[in-house]
Amino acid sequence: MPSNSLYNQKQAGAEGLAKLEAERLAQEEAKRAAEEAERVEQEAEERE
Repeated sequence: MPSNSLYNQKQAGAEGLAKLEAERLAQEEAKRAAEEAERVEQEAEERE
C-alpha cells in the first residue's frame, strides 16, 4: 500500500507540473496572438 501512495503522490505532482506548463504555454500563445493582432491592426492603419 505505501508504494501505491508514493505512486499517487508522484502522479499528482506530475499532473500539477503538466497543468502549470499548459497554463504557461497558453499564456505565451495568447500573448503572441495579441501581438500579432496589434501588428496586423497597425499595418491596416498604415495602408489607409
